[in-house]
Amino acid sequence: MFYSSSLSDWGKRTKWAFSIIELLAAIAVIAILASILIAVSSHVRMSAHKSQGNQAMRQIMANVFLYANDNGGTLPGPLNVGQRVVTQRGLSSQLVKLLGPYYGVDNDVPDGVVVDEMAPSAFLAQYDPTQQAPYYAVPKIFLPSGSYMRPWGSATSKSFYVPRELVPKSLLSLPDAVNAPAITDYDSELVLESGKGVGVDLRQRITEPLYGDSRLIVYWDGHVELVPADTKIYPTLFED
Repeated sequence: MFYSSSLSDWGKRTKWAFSIIELLAAIAVIAILASILIAVSSHVRMSAHKSQGNQAMRQIMANVFLYANDNGGTLPGPLNVGQRVVTQRGLSSQLVKLLGPYYGVDNDVPDGVVVDEMAPSAFLAQYDPTQQAPYYAVPKIFLPSGSYMRPWGSATSKSFYVPRELVPKSLLSLPDAVNAPAITDYDSELVLESGKGVGVDLRQRITEPLYGDSRLIVYWDGHVELVPADTKIYPTLFED
């Protein structure tokens, strides 16, 4: 009986130890599958954000073109560089105000309402739209002569600005629309020229590029490109 009892106990212990090994192996497999699922899910989510952001920028420019068509060819403006996606009835320097009718937003809509068709989903997932601005209205188009024009005009008047710089320009007067950026993502890593940042209110800007190491730019002909985050907004100005 002594041996019988010992063999029985040994069998039970062996069976129990083998079950723990199986459990640990199952946990390891589940952990590996979970990590793969998380990576795939993150990639799918980022792809969806990029696609929606692309469409939002295209729609902004489509509405800019509609606005110009309804206003004798003149672009909306004058604008601030930081562009929000929430209603602000008192600010005519915001595209969300000037383009509101083309998004179906009435003038009696209260302040602080997000215009979903205009807003990047990646921005709404991370930031407060009443505090940060997701878009940067590129203020200059540089000309072959080395001078520049301000297509949106300027809502900020500085002593060295001449009057013609303050008013928005005609859509048909813009040169090289295919290569001239109109709007881009507005984050702290945005580089305008030769390593120089945007140099404006940090409180409005989001902290990092919405799309990882990339950003979206919509050009004056209406096409949108996904470019590396360190792409200069004025790429031809400082080339050798």
